[in-house]
Amino acid sequence: MAFIAVGDNKGLYERLTMLLYSAPRLGKTTALLQIPATGEILYVLSTDAGLRAALSGTAEEVTRINKNMRVTYATGLLDIRRDLSYLSQQIPVLISKGVKPWKIWVALDTVTHLQQHFLSETRTIQVGTKGATGNPQVGETYVRDATVQVDYGILNAWMNEIVNGIMRLPCNVVFIALEKSDDKKKTMYPALVGQSADKVAGDVDVIAYLIDNGKGGRELKLKTDPRWLCGFRGKPGLLADTEGPDLLALRDKYLRIGG
Repeated sequence: MAFIAVGDNKGLYERLTMLLYSAPRLGKTTALLQIPATGEILYVLSTDAGLRAALSGTAEEVTRINKNMRVTYATGLLDIRRDLSYLSQQIPVLISKGVKPWKIWVALDTVTHLQQHFLSETRTIQVGTKGATGNPQVGETYVRDATVQVDYGILNAWMNEIVNGIMRLPCNVVFIALEKSDDKKKTMYPALVGQSADKVAGDVDVIAYLIDNGKGGRELKLKTDPRWLCGFRGKPGLLADTEGPDLLALRDKYLRIGG
């Protein structure tokens, strides 16, 4: 691969990439739906029922959201591969038509559930039998993947492939996850296992923890303390320790749009 000038990769610097996590039913998916409601473009790779539940507003609200949002309900490796292939072609087309990269969003909702689906899928593979997967529709697709003979080894390979594929898209990226606790340290973390946790957290610009503020609202924690894992790349003070649950405002502040 040849070296390129920084300017040739400009689109990748005009975007926000983040990991957003919280307890169930706290409003992660609802925060996503602010994006198409304001006219920006959102593609959602949905792996759980959260999006269906969130799309329960009035007919007018749903129509406004659907105008700028596309959803795929994918649970398997082949589904996600096809979806990423489509997005890798579609997003550059939108940008070529004048849509700014920071006005296009791709969200994986949730990466926690995708990891669980993948782990179940790895257990259908009959390792050592060429092409055998337990899924007759897949055929030879898993010959390469099935050479890894440990479930978590396969899981890590698949997760790395998908995370890398999403991160290569020249647009905003949001990985949504559930929370888990470290009982010894009394600290909340994104609910991911193995190397996938370090992979996602290490690749994104912002790790945000969504909490109930005890005043009838929600807020994003962005500074790591003993109670939770979060943080962001960039100069201190670029983002506040606590921000509102508005992903558009967070994006604008992080990228200094309109500032």
